[in-house]
Amino acid sequence: MKKLLTFCAFLVLACSSDYELLCVDEVSLSTFPATNVTRTSAALNGLISTASINCDTLTTQRQGFVYSTQRQPTIENIEVNVDGDSINTIIDNLEPNTAYYFRTFAINPVANLYADKDEEIRRFVTHADDVPINCDVVYLGENGITIKACESANVGDVGTINGVEYTIVSELNLRQRIIDNADISSVCTSRVTQMEKLFYQNDVFNQDISTWDVSNVISMSQMFEESAFNQDISNWDVRNLTDMYSMFKDNSAFNQPIGDWNVGSVNKMGRMFQGNSAFNQPINNWDVGSVDEMWYMFYNASNFNQPIGNWNVSGVNNMYSMFSGATSFNQDIGNWDVSNVLQCDGFSYNTPQWTLPQPYFTSCIP
Repeated sequence: MKKLLTFCAFLVLACSSDYELLCVDEVSLSTFPATNVTRTSAALNGLISTASINCDTLTTQRQGFVYSTQRQPTIENIEVNVDGDSINTIIDNLEPNTAYYFRTFAINPVANLYADKDEEIRRFVTHADDVPINCDVVYLGENGITIKACESANVGDVGTINGVEYTIVSELNLRQRIIDNADISSVCTSRVTQMEKLFYQNDVFNQDISTWDVSNVISMSQMFEESAFNQDISNWDVRNLTDMYSMFKDNSAFNQPIGDWNVGSVNKMGRMFQGNSAFNQPINNWDVGSVDEMWYMFYNASNFNQPIGNWNVSGVNNMYSMFSGATSFNQDIGNWDVSNVLQCDGFSYNTPQWTLPQPYFTSCIP
């Protein structure tokens, strides 16, 4: 989402007139997900543009990114100056296995401006420091399950772990193998960053993909929507995932434990379990503090009835029909902070079992 900030307004007196013109200079700040995250580095991406009305464009003194391990970084933390409109840069010397937050900024003679919407403050987590000495092609992650690519390895390289050969694939390679109904249980996915619609409407696939390294993936939107997939993926490292929109939507099979997933970077959870008639696993420990959309999240999720009262939903603005048709749900979420929710129509429509406390909305009518 683009954040529009008006940072200057002056009254300018015309030389030959007795009226005043409003001088307005506007800056648009957008922050995009981090890419190419490693143990000690990451690529930051954003967009900064300026539009001027009735005046000369003000000179931006500095612009770029700020980042920190705190949720709202400012120029008091670490500042990286980057010129231009579409901006990107690589930051290094980061700590392994650490969460960082970043956003775009611009400074002019009048104000310090930041992308300040929740969805514009991006989060990423550096990889664990588990790479063995003299790493060749692939290695076994510290959890003893995930197959990871060595930093120097390339797509197409083949390595062996415990007698099994693993091929490093690109997104294009992976999608073609799925189309061909090939065995993808022994591929290394460390170089893949996008998995949206990977198994969309695939009613055949149900292979074991528990060894996949998804730590670089930023989108799994509609990944298993309307599919027959139901395998254990509890050890997936989704630390850098930002989009889970419709991930398990209308999947009548999936019911695996994913409660230990680190979803702290996720912004979008809309329709995530919509129409999933099987899922009913504990997810109360999820860190949903970065999520801004939960609309239709459990819509018609007829089997779901797990405690989620611990969730921090203070950043969510859309809960439209979130539990509508969740006919089994009956949990206490009366302590949720929904002060920022602007859309909650149909929040609990057709939930006949729900007798426990619900949130108190102040900016919309459920």
